Amino acid sequence: FYDHGFDARCYETLKCRVLYGNRYIVNDGGPRGPFTERDRASLGSHWARLDLPSLARVIWTSKDGENHDETIDLSHIFESHLILYPDDLDVRDVDLVPYSGTPDIILVVEDRSIHIYMKAWISLLKPRYPGREHSNFRHDPVVAYSKKF
Repeated sequence: FYDHGFDARCYETLKCRVLYGNRYIVNDGGPRGPFTERDRASLGSHWARLDLPSLARVIWTSKDGENHDETIDLSHIFESHLILYPDDLDVRDVDLVPYSGTPDIILVVEDRSIHIYMKAWISLLKPRYPGREHSNFRHDPVVAYSKKF
């Protein structure tokens, strides 16, 4: 991939700020609830980028009141510029036409952890669900990076 969408979200934090590409993606001064499976399924991006800024700075207060300040080097995490596949996907089921989409990169702060997800449309050779002809794709969030603090 050469361009991407980016977003950041914070869960189980008292305060949270995420700076990416000289812009605050999150500037949240209030407490946030837990990261649910519904949140995970709806991950996506809102900020389209044609380049990959190298650094994301995350400043947050975890739910125990501890302050954190971390800089994540996204250019290192995604230096191969390859699309990430879900672990349970058999590559023999993938339509290997050149990828023409824009993957989403989503930074998630969850209490004392940071997770970086990639979510991309993966074309499949046949429908994922028998009887549903337009289900020949996967669009799952895949963890590219995780760190606990």
